[in-house]
Amino acid sequence: MALNIVYLLTILNNMCYVLSMHILYGTLYLSRMKRAFLMANETTNISIRMDKDLKEQAEALFSALGMNMTTAFNIFLRQSVRQGKIPFEISLNVPNTVTIAAMEEADRISHDPNTKRYSSFSEIVAEVNSNV
Repeated sequence: MALNIVYLLTILNNMCYVLSMHILYGTLYLSRMKRAFLMANETTNISIRMDKDLKEQAEALFSALGMNMTTAFNIFLRQSVRQGKIPFEISLNVPNTVTIAAMEEADRISHDPNTKRYSSFSEIVAEVNSNV
């Protein structure tokens, strides 16, 4: 019987500890949430110049994602600060769709046996001038 009481007291003690930890961490969590809420209310305005078409395309995209431009920009800034960098790769090595299409066309032409070949640039100029 004494062993059961000690066992029950140990369980009760552990439960009190767990409960106190939940209360402590819950209080800390609520404190952080309150701080975040108060910080969110301390806002400032910024002005950004951008291409009109780009703005319209971005607004349509963000609207489809269920947010506005301000929310999207804040997400970008928060990720930048959190990661300590721009949160995506910026590269000059990625051609746009027009460049890719031109490269594919050049590849097709260079492999086409029916394409007329020239031995020099002056030969090309001569043909262009004769067609004018």
